[in-house]
Amino acid sequence: MSVEKHSYTVPNLPGVRLDGGNLSGADDKRKTAEYFDARAVDWDKHQHPQDAVIERILDDAEVGGGSRVLDLACGTGIMIPYYLRRGAASVVGADLSAGMLDVARRKFAGNDNVSFLQADAETDDLGSGYDVIMVYNAWPHFPHPQVLIDKLSGLLKTGGVLSVAHGMGRETLNGVHGRGAASVSSRLVPASDLAAMFDHDLTVYKVVDTAHMYQVCGMKE
Repeated sequence: MSVEKHSYTVPNLPGVRLDGGNLSGADDKRKTAEYFDARAVDWDKHQHPQDAVIERILDDAEVGGGSRVLDLACGTGIMIPYYLRRGAASVVGADLSAGMLDVARRKFAGNDNVSFLQADAETDDLGSGYDVIMVYNAWPHFPHPQVLIDKLSGLLKTGGVLSVAHGMGRETLNGVHGRGAASVSSRLVPASDLAAMFDHDLTVYKVVDTAHMYQVCGMKE
């Protein structure tokens, strides 16, 4: 498997730190929603998902035939075709951004296995009994990670998996957000730190933190 290319290419802008050191956090959820609403129409043009990396992420999260999947911060639904190709029984895409969900609903109109929910993940009802909850390329936009992990863990069925994953390395991601989304992003912490948060509720069985991929998976016992 080759994972040498990153998923995104972002120009270096004069006067902007390349290490993500200027990230100011995502505490203002209204601002976060507005940020993504404004980019929804053109979002897919700038996404370059790598099939090999995504397939590894889904393998690690044990997404397979019959899985009930919650795709949290689903955006325009980049991951949904991958779930469906694996035979997922149902996919619920949830996002804070109405604009992103408008695009996603158009893309998957008529697919009875896919539904969408505009929601604040920390406070709103997201359903329950999931086999897999996937948060892909979105974790730094959630302001209270431990609160969210505790909640999502309760939405899994026994044996279900929570996966936080990124299709690029941590420092690359922090740099990308520092150059274009500093006001709605926090720094992505080392995967070992995130795994320690998972340990409150889940049994961690996968921790990946390389130059090209990031993932933590925990199972509900």
